Amino acid sequence: MLEILLIWILAKKIGAMASNKGRNAAGYIVLFVLAWFGGEILGAIFGAVLNKGEFFPTGYLFALVGAAVGAGSAFIIVGALPAIEEEDYRPRRKRRRREREEEVEGEDSYRSKFKPRRTKPRDETEDEEEPETRYRRRRRHEDE
Repeated sequence: MLEILLIWILAKKIGAMASNKGRNAAGYIVLFVLAWFGGEILGAIFGAVLNKGEFFPTGYLFALVGAAVGAGSAFIIVGALPAIEEEDYRPRRKRRRREREEEVEGEDSYRSKFKPRRTKPRDETEDEEEPETRYRRRRRHEDE
């Protein structure tokens, strides 16, 4: 029970360290928890091998040391991260269509490609034609 409380407290602390440096805390908390349990498992295996298959007490002590080494390595990694400056920090986002259009030079832009092809102003449209006739005339122009 105390181990779970210690993991909870230290995970909040490592998350605060990462957040203060401008980083997303969730990934570093996951790194901390995985390093803790990974070090604990590897320490237990190492202790059991040293004690010739007997786990208790050597395996348990090595498991605790392995957990401490794993947690310490996660803190060292987060402590070594450089802080992200406000000017340099640009969150990842989807690029807007307008920005992509400006990057491509020499090609027609998206809007000009799909611009409505109205040759006559809206007031001068031929309202006396049936809709079916207009459809056929448009299709004929597209085929040519």
